[in-house]
Amino acid sequence: MTFRKMLSRMFVTLVLFAGALIAALALFTQWQTRVIEARFPATGKFANVEGGRLYYTEALPPGAPRGVVVLLHGASGNQANMAAALAAPLAAKGWRVLAFDRPGHGWSERILGREAASPAAQARLIAEAMKA
Repeated sequence: MTFRKMLSRMFVTLVLFAGALIAALALFTQWQTRVIEARFPATGKFANVEGGRLYYTEALPPGAPRGVVVLLHGASGNQANMAAALAAPLAAKGWRVLAFDRPGHGWSERILGREAASPAAQARLIAEAMKA
């Protein structure tokens, strides 16, 4: 066997191995997504906005609301980060509390691609969800 043929076979083997690894990782990701979704199901609501849906939870006061408080999480979290600590106490004080998953986080869909990374675009989408 020539050196060139040997390199060619090694290359084909490497490409096949890389393809199999990528496929295995994709299957693992799908499986883990289902496991996490089953463990932490969506318990809130979805609002339809331009390009997709935003997820939110709502805490209502015992009587008529004094107003609305909107809770937004940081870059690597979801609405539960804020809602767990603040929603019930604020609702008990008379506020209607909405806690949103920002686009691409938690249960909210990835909307608008890179444009959704802009705080202004996210604010517009959340305002649209609040109207809905």
